[in-house]
Amino acid sequence: MPLGLVPPHTWQLGAEAHGPVHALEFDAAAVRTMCEEDPVLGQAVTRCVATVVGNRLQSTRTHLLDLYGPAGSGPLP
Repeated sequence: MPLGLVPPHTWQLGAEAHGPVHALEFDAAAVRTMCEEDPVLGQAVTRCVATVVGNRLQSTRTHLLDLYGPAGSGPLP
């Protein structure tokens, strides 16, 4: 999960860029502490992370259906 937001707080994802990238790096422990101390920030970070995870899951589902699903079972509207 991004930011090591949930225990065991380890990075388990990777990425590969096919073009120029502008990346930012944050201290995950510091971000978790700030989120715990400021519930509004914590909720905003959680919503952003949930949106990314949801989009990635939908993309994965579509890709798997393209590979293994019956004809016409592509992405949901």
